Parts: sequence; structure tokens; C-alpha cells
Amino acid sequence: NVANAKIVSTVSTSEELVAALAAGYDVVFANDITVAATDGGYHKAGILQNKCQTINGNGYALTVTGAGATWDCAIYTNGGVIKNLTVKGAMRGIFTAGTSADLYIENVEFKNVIYTFNSDGGNKNYGVYVSNSTLNGWTSHSDVHKEVVYTDCSFGEGSGYKFCRPYGPTTFKNCAFEAGFVVEALGQVTFEDCTIGGEALTAENLDT
Repeated sequence: NVANAKIVSTVSTSEELVAALAAGYDVVFANDITVAATDGGYHKAGILQNKCQTINGNGYALTVTGAGATWDCAIYTNGGVIKNLTVKGAMRGIFTAGTSADLYIENVEFKNVIYTFNSDGGNKNYGVYVSNSTLNGWTSHSDVHKEVVYTDCSFGEGSGYKFCRPYGPTTFKNCAFEAGFVVEALGQVTFEDCTIGGEALTAENLDT
């Protein structure tokens, strides 16, 4: 339906990126972009994805400055698609405190963040689906989503942490965990065809 098609904006500066998202446009990066955090989300955020649009990093990086406080984040989202992007330089990488659509995180790498994906609020009608992504650091989501599914993801050390705390129903499919990685399951968690330290994760070695 052409009438309902979203406008896609190619962005190359922080000003273009912020303005396009505020207008509800889907965005495609033309190069790496650095953004100074401003008020938004819980505290400060680099960018706001609050119209459930698509952010396509196109293989480039989003670096956020001035977002080192506890509730600061690089991307504050209410749902939509975030893909083909490296997220850098904030306390929390992708953060939500309430969704109005499913959230898809595809081919995203987190660098120089403490939390990778993190939620403190959501909507049980919608899920979070993370695929082909590298989550090095602390990953945590509250029991506020229909489900959270990680597919073909790798989990390792980042910013001194290699830890995941799922509070709600969570599935890991074909995921690779670095040796010594800790998953503290506070909700129902399922592992399908995963590895830890390069070896198959089984019921017998799960506790290690």
C-alpha cells in the first residue's frame, strides 16, 4: 500500500538522523555518525526510536557521547527494527521501558557499552527478537515482553562483564557463549543448539 509506505531518509549527520527519526521516517546511515546524548527515554539518549520505524545502520556505527550515567542509553526504543549497526559509547546500548510493537534487533554489535540490550518496561503483547548479533557485556530484560528470542547470537565479555539476566520467557537458539559466561535465569529459559566455550551446551554441563 503506497499510501501507507514510510519515507526512508538517508542520513549522514547527527542532525539529519535526529530530525528524520522525530518525523517518523525510516533511516539508512550513509557513514558512521556520532551523536551527543540529550534528554529522552529514562534520562538521556543518543537517539529516540519512538515511532516503531526502521533504523538501518548499513554497516556503519552509531557512537553516543555524554551518556555514561546509570539510565543513559544510545538508542531508546518503543519497538521497530534496528539492524546492520554497531552501537558504541553509552551506559546502555539499546534500551526500552515500554513497547508498542515488536522489537527486532538484527546484525547489531555492541562496543564500549555496559548493558547491551536492556529493558525496564514493556508490553506483554509484543516480543523482542535478536538475531545475528554480538552482545558483549551485560544483557538483561525484565518480565515485560511476550517473549525474548536470541537466534544466532554470540555472548562474551564487554566492559568487564559477561553476564545475562533474563527475568521472563527467553529462548536462545544456536547461540555461542564465551567460556565463563553466566546466565542467571530468573524466568523460564530454553537453550536450543547452543555452545559454551566452543562445546555443545547440554543438560549435563549447563551448571558450568
